[in-house]
This record gives sequence, structure tokens and C-alpha cells, in this order.
Amino acid sequence: MQFLAEDLNYRTRRFRNMKILVYGAGVIGCELAHVLKKGGNDVTLLARGDWKDTLEKQGLVIRHYLQRKTTTDIIKVTGCLNSDDEYGIIFVVMQADQVPDVLPTIAANVSRYVVFIGNNPWAGKTEAAAQAGSPVNKEIAFGFMTAGGRRENGQVISIHAGTHLTIGGRDGELSSIFKNCLSEAFSGAGCRLSWENRMDAWLKCHMAEILPIGYVSYAVGCSLPKASGVQRKAMVDATAEGFTLLKALGYPIRPAKDEGFFSGGPKRKLWSAIIYVMCKTPLGRLAATDHCAHAVSEMTMLDSAWEELHAQKPDIALPVWDSLRKSMPVEGRHEEIKNAYKSLGGDATFYDGMITCSTLPGKAVCKLVWNMDKRKNDHYLELAMSGIPKNFNGKMLEVPVGTGVLSMPVYEMMQEADIICLDYSPDMMERAKRQAEKRQIRNVRFMQGDVGKLPFEDESFDLVMSLNGFHAFPDKEAAYNEIFRVLKPGGIFCGCFYVKGGNRRTDWFIEKIYTPKGFFTPPYETAESLEKRLKAMYKKAQVKTVEGMAAFRCRKGGGHEK
Repeated sequence: MQFLAEDLNYRTRRFRNMKILVYGAGVIGCELAHVLKKGGNDVTLLARGDWKDTLEKQGLVIRHYLQRKTTTDIIKVTGCLNSDDEYGIIFVVMQADQVPDVLPTIAANVSRYVVFIGNNPWAGKTEAAAQAGSPVNKEIAFGFMTAGGRRENGQVISIHAGTHLTIGGRDGELSSIFKNCLSEAFSGAGCRLSWENRMDAWLKCHMAEILPIGYVSYAVGCSLPKASGVQRKAMVDATAEGFTLLKALGYPIRPAKDEGFFSGGPKRKLWSAIIYVMCKTPLGRLAATDHCAHAVSEMTMLDSAWEELHAQKPDIALPVWDSLRKSMPVEGRHEEIKNAYKSLGGDATFYDGMITCSTLPGKAVCKLVWNMDKRKNDHYLELAMSGIPKNFNGKMLEVPVGTGVLSMPVYEMMQEADIICLDYSPDMMERAKRQAEKRQIRNVRFMQGDVGKLPFEDESFDLVMSLNGFHAFPDKEAAYNEIFRVLKPGGIFCGCFYVKGGNRRTDWFIEKIYTPKGFFTPPYETAESLEKRLKAMYKKAQVKTVEGMAAFRCRKGGGHEK
């Protein structure tokens, strides 16, 4: 009893001194930080890279689109969460595909109350991972904030018709202490709270509503005004099918009133009208297609999660849903990487033009040696770099960097990551530096070093990428082992290189020309031997080939895997 009384006193003291961390500085995270700051809380926003610098220099600037006003908040900013950083509440506001990567950090922290804001198809797994091995007895809530928008020119463009947060327990009511804490945090903040005791079901119902909109968005090139009347109707019909599946799986429709939007009657007409307005006004771009275009990895994760749900009840037919789903992009970083090399053109050197298939001589070599045109060349690079999560903001190593022609155009879009580029050749590295300077990339550091003896401590990196390197490494075993060593548990290893047996003409050139001249160094993997090796070393591994090139993505065990 004494312990319970002391615990209650501790929690009450914490609530009266509301120190809050918003973990994630995207649009929703920034809007939430603004709201909580308005409520008089001591708010810290976790951000990284150039966006962190912007927030520290000019404050949090938000243009509230519908309200036609701009606000500026001077707010605390941090770049990390240490295990002993104690907060009254931590709000984790990240894309669904990014949440698993931060769960070990959340679990290790001493704060007791955590709220995950945003899409989350597997709330139960998230809750368990956030509590696993925690030094305190954590209570977890889930929420969803009705806001959208984008970041541009040092400010957030936020669209909301008055901020509204649906929040509650995964599958049950929150404790009265946690609920009071949340009520106090939002008191005077101008944000309406809706309490929901079945947030797992709520989030799955929300997934059934947003995925059809996403599918149509991709079908029309993320330009909803191009959506036809048939496509607008299909968005509503597909969600109705989705609700049928969820009910068959035992999930209640939450909120209950939403079921009327997708059945017959006046409410369905209202939802159809909402869809029409989204398709015909800028609302659709700000509330839907901007997110679809820039969060393909999250939409891909939600799509995969939905397929797992459907697999539990394959007898439930979803004909409209399945027809729309065909427009879902196969690779999450497809458009980004495809567009990243458009700036090269005639400025590319022979080497750069060859590996990007972007100049006439380069195209000739690609066709002759590799049997690849521009489409195939882009495809294997997309596969190789699809291992980089969208909006990645962790610590990354690229080895070797070469001239930087493959990676710098992509790093230009990764301003919140901490990137180290290593190469054994000073000449190559100088060319990569010039690429970075030309593109004004400031979050990349360059180091000379040997992949067979990496100058980093164990478990230093969240991601290691190696593009077109392993076929040239003289000691491949050491390279494999060193990369594994410096990866954190749960870290990603991705990249590409030549494999034997994918194309007979390529194999001839490698054997007769590239190997004798020292461009490549045997022995060479086959696609089969590479997949076997990676699966033996890593918890998850995937290998895909395009002609004689293998692209791979694998995740080290010991962390929280997706």
C-alpha cells in the first residue's frame, strides 16, 4: 500500500509539472507541439538534420492553411532521447513504417506514459515492444490527429478544421491517472479530445478508409482532380468491402457512426460529397495526395498489413478493393530514385554516365556489357536503395561511395540523416565531395578507409549501404563481417553488386576483361549463394536480380523487426 501511495504521489507531481516530448517533427508532430505549447506545457520537439537547425534558429513556424494565419512558437528542440530523459508524456508522432525503429529507444526510457500518434496497423505489437524490458511500468495509448499538410521553405503548411485528437487504449480504457494527465496536457490548448477504448479497431477502420483513397491517388499520379466518377464511387465501395472484412474478423466499426458513410442512405451521400470535394479542391492535395506522394513507404506498409488481415479471411471477397489495389507502387522509393538522376544529363563523366545509363556512351556500355537499357538500370538501383526508409533520420554508412553519382542525388532528399561516406580511393572520394558541394548537401561526412577494417565501433549504424562495391572488394569475407559488426541490432544492410549467372554475355565480359584488368575481383557470388549467405547472417533478407545485378535488403536480428 505504501508503494502504491508513493507511486500515486510521484505521478501526481509529474502531471503538475507537465514536461512533454514530441518525438517526431513532421507535419503532425509540429502541429501537436504547437497545440501543447499553446496549452502551457513545457514542450520539447525531437528533430534532426537541417530541420532541427531551422527550428532552433527561427522557431516553429506554421501556416494554418484554412485559418489563413501563421503562428511562430519558440520551442525546445533536441536530437535524441536518452534512457534517463524523463517526461510526463512522450508523444511518438511518426509514419507507421518508422515506428518499429524507435521502439527500443522508447522501451529503454524511464518515462511512464507514451502515446503513439498516427497510422498503426499492429497496435498490439507496438505496445508489447514499447514495454519490453522497460525500467518502469509503462502505460501505452494510441491516437490519431486530424491534420495534414507538408513542410516547405522553413515552415509547416498545416490543414485542419480545428485540431481534433482521437485517443485511448489499444483495447480497453486508460487508467484514470493517465487519462487525467492527458486531459490536463490539452486543457486550454484548443484541441478537442475524443476518447476511444478500442483504438486498435479504430486504426484498422481508418486504414480501410484511407487505403482506397491512396490507391486512386497513385492511379491518377497523385492528382485527385484527374479521378473519374467511377473512381470516386469505387473509393466508397472499397471501404464498404473493407468494413465487411473487419467485422468478419471480429473488429467493431469505430467510430460506430462511420459505418453509415459506407452503407446506403444520406450518410453515404455525405461521404461521396466529401470525396468529391477532396478531388476537386486543394483539400485533396493537402489532406491526401501530398502524404501519398511523400510517404509511399508508409502506404506500402499499410497495404501489406491489410493483405495480412485479408489472408485471415480469404473467403471474404473484395473485388472493388482488389481492382484499386493494382495501382499501389511496387517499390516505395521508385519515383524518388527514378527522378534523382535527371540532373546528370550531359554533365556526367563517362563512368558516371555508364553506371547511371544517362549518356549516349553510358547507354552503349550498359547495353553491350550488362544487357540493360535505362529502364532496367533504374530498376536495379531502385531495388538497391529501397532499403533506405522514407524520411530516414538515423546514422548511415555508405561504403564505398565511389564518385557519389549514385547516392548524392538521393542524399539531397535525406537532410535529416547523419551520413558517413567511406572509400579507399582518395580520387573517388574527392569527386563524391564535389557532388555533395554542388548539391549543397551538408549532412554527409567523408572518410578514407578500408571496408575490410572499418574504423567504427560495434553497432554504430542504423543502416549500411554498399552500391556496386562487393564485386571489387579483394577480401569479401572481411567486408561482410565488418558491415555486420558495425550495424546496430535491427539495422538495415542494403545495396547491389554483380552476381555470376544472371547474364551469359555479362559473365563473359567480367571473366575476360573486367577481372584481368583488376576492375572486379573474384570470387563472385551467384544470386543463390548471396541469398543463402545473407539469410544465414541476418534475421530477414531479400535478394532480387536484374540481369547480372543483384539488389538486396536485409535486417540484423536483435532489434524490433518490421
